[in-house]
Amino acid sequence: MIEKKFRAWSIEKQQYVYFGIMNVPRWVHPAEVEQSINLPNMRSDEIYEGDIIDCNLPHKNVFLPHRGVIIYDETFGSFATKNEAGTTLLCRLALHTVKKVGNIHENPELMGDK
Repeated sequence: MIEKKFRAWSIEKQQYVYFGIMNVPRWVHPAEVEQSINLPNMRSDEIYEGDIIDCNLPHKNVFLPHRGVIIYDETFGSFATKNEAGTTLLCRLALHTVKKVGNIHENPELMGDK
């Protein structure tokens, strides 16, 4: 059974708290709760919704560089990346090339946000 892992970005404290489904901290509200995608990257960092990743996107006979924010796509019921070009399901990416470079709360500039 896969352990469900979460983190919450405290809007008030401007920091993350990590927890499992059985030990949700009481202060989580107001916060943005993000789930782990259960796919550690090559450096064994846990990757969560809201993380910004760099990886390769296979296209024909080449790999294209790809950067996106991890989201949960309700249309497909799957985790995906989102960027200015749109949404890409994780199954389309070269997952062995995934590198976490930041997150939307602490590093919004990585996605062109200020």
